[in-house]
Amino acid sequence: MLFVPLLLSAQSTIFLVYQPTDRGLGLRYDYQKEMGFYTSVTKGDYQFIESYVKNHRKIAIGGLYKAFSLGLSYHKYGEIKGNFNGRGLKPFSFEVGGKVKANRLCVGIRADFLKREGSTDVGFNF
Repeated sequence: MLFVPLLLSAQSTIFLVYQPTDRGLGLRYDYQKEMGFYTSVTKGDYQFIESYVKNHRKIAIGGLYKAFSLGLSYHKYGEIKGNFNGRGLKPFSFEVGGKVKANRLCVGIRADFLKREGSTDVGFNF
């Protein structure tokens, strides 16, 4: 019986995600009271002067504690042209982030230090 009030008082947030490094777009979903979880999916393309990585897809899952997040990311890459550091194209990495809320608006950032990329999340809390 104690579990039902916890579910009713928890909050969900849906975000639009932008990753400037690969110009990726996607969605993120948070479910949280004080602690919670999140998941996100994005798709983008890296474009450099004479090289590129097409169809970069990223899926992230992680935990939330108050305004902070820690998650695991899985990356999948399509066509690759050019010489890239092998470390930068590994499939798994970690991300850390934070968010702030004002009424129903929520804004967050996440950083993946292994891949040297980040994301900006803007969402609506319900």
